Amino acid sequence: MFDAIGKETRARGATAAATPNLDMGRDPRWGRIEETFGEDTWLTSRMAVAAVRGLQGGYPGAPGHIIASPKHYAAFGQSAGGRQMAPADIPERMVRDEILPPFKAAVVEAEAGCIMPAYISIDGAPCHGSRKLLTAILREEWGFTGAVISDFGGVAQLHSSHHVAKDGDDAALKALAAGIDADLPSGGWAQALNEKAKTDPTVAALVDRSVRRVLALKFKLGLFENPCPDLRTAKAVIHCDEHLALAREAAEKAVVLLKNDGRVLPLDKEKTGRIAVVGPHGTYLQFGGVSGHNKGVSVVDGLKAYLGDAARVDFERGCGLTDKEEPLPYLPVGFSVKGERPKQVPIEYEREPIAAAAKLAKQADAAIVCIGESSWVTGENFSADKAGDRSSLELIGNQIALLKAVKATGTPTIAALIHGRPLAIHEVLDCADAVLDCWNIGEQRGAALARILFGETCPGGRLPMTVPLSAGHVPCHYSMKRGAYGREYAFDNGKRLLPFGFGLSYTMFAVSGVRTCRTRLKPGDGMSVLAEITNTGAVTGAEVFQVYVRDCVSSVSRPDMELKAFQRVTVKPGETVTVKLGLSPAAFAFTGEEMITVIEPGEFEILAGTDPEKLTVLKIEIVE
Repeated sequence: MFDAIGKETRARGATAAATPNLDMGRDPRWGRIEETFGEDTWLTSRMAVAAVRGLQGGYPGAPGHIIASPKHYAAFGQSAGGRQMAPADIPERMVRDEILPPFKAAVVEAEAGCIMPAYISIDGAPCHGSRKLLTAILREEWGFTGAVISDFGGVAQLHSSHHVAKDGDDAALKALAAGIDADLPSGGWAQALNEKAKTDPTVAALVDRSVRRVLALKFKLGLFENPCPDLRTAKAVIHCDEHLALAREAAEKAVVLLKNDGRVLPLDKEKTGRIAVVGPHGTYLQFGGVSGHNKGVSVVDGLKAYLGDAARVDFERGCGLTDKEEPLPYLPVGFSVKGERPKQVPIEYEREPIAAAAKLAKQADAAIVCIGESSWVTGENFSADKAGDRSSLELIGNQIALLKAVKATGTPTIAALIHGRPLAIHEVLDCADAVLDCWNIGEQRGAALARILFGETCPGGRLPMTVPLSAGHVPCHYSMKRGAYGREYAFDNGKRLLPFGFGLSYTMFAVSGVRTCRTRLKPGDGMSVLAEITNTGAVTGAEVFQVYVRDCVSSVSRPDMELKAFQRVTVKPGETVTVKLGLSPAAFAFTGEEMITVIEPGEFEILAGTDPEKLTVLKIEIVE
């Protein structure tokens, strides 16, 4: 996917992109969690390497590709209270063990050409002015040779937000000395630095250093020989059939099946003559809070194209998300005001539309209820009429009322969730017969969902984040340190709704022979975990084998367990495949008492399997 993105971006004339987002997505209240790869350090590290290599075509300056700028370096996702740009008051050990590894993988393994710092401060030190972060760790420890580019306006914020600089000129000097090479978007402090460099040899040397770094990337990209895009290449590459097919394939593989009571799914074409699509996401196209793209295949259009004359597809919105997404004709004049923050629609305005949707569902053989979240209340808070961060994780508006009304008709009810953050969906799981968690699955969502609903594709996605019971249960990521789940809240009887790594299938799998290749290691040794996976069902499906590590006794408190390897395998009915996943010595390493990386001798547990709540536990020992 990122290879295609790199090609299309370069074909348009852009040569660098502020992506991928390697923030750790652990607070669903935070609007930009939708940009992340999830809550887990290892998962994000593997996605980081794939994304950077794809965007860059394998290396910085590869023909027809761009320079990647992993962001936000670092701990942007750990902002206090899930609030955009709030400080991250977290310890250095957590930063090194859980936050930095994806960035290190992007730099060391994938050779990212740029890095973008975070707006925030970590323990009081703003990232845009941190020599430790931008030079000592990034360049001296990891060997980064590319350019550090500011987030938009990040240099100025050293003065305006963090107040560690007396004015803008002072902020520019501090950022330059710390390791910032380019000030985006305007380079507003260039003149001040130029004047300072004329009289201060130290500043002149710093400017020359940054200029060399930026020029080196431009030379690698070939911009001095070919500065302009080729129109013929752009027409051939952008939105080509190959990339459209890839977008559909990625969407199909990303959907997570959360519930399937009575095997409602897949639907049978022979028995489904009429489908009711209801809910705001039936026609609304949402691609994420920072996307300006609004073209694609809606759920309604995807089903109509897939079924043709074989079945009738009808649509009733039933309710809106907020007052912003699409015109809602039943709202009174003046309810929605341009420039104001989005509002939820009171139920009295939507009782009749909900009743109309339920009436349509009652006449159908199956009802697809397309609900979720709005790009107006997720993503980045970049305008006065948008609110990306939330204090609640409940479904917005009257979507639950719509779902319950459809379910009450007795028509088989399938909920399709389209959203960017984990939501408190206990009522959805209780009410719907089947639940497909689609996330923001891109422009081919309708085509992909149609194939999944009718069994052309078997869902194989797994949750990249823990789904909380409520906002009050955050944090609840699976790798919290020991003791985090020691007590329950009053009046509550649970810790989470769905675990990280969870996902169902249209088929069934049996896992056997889970084993390690060795049980005693020396520090610095690696090992392998093996198992057999058999498809005991009737259709081809994908399963994800997951391997976690638990350090039984350590010198400092450690996460309860940590993902260290995973593999997705496609298995035919009756087929058995053997999976073999390697664990490097780094799987057992952490930042010790003296703040250096250590592998301590002692007992470890290897937890492996496909169901995150039913993992096989194996004992190994590291000996001196």
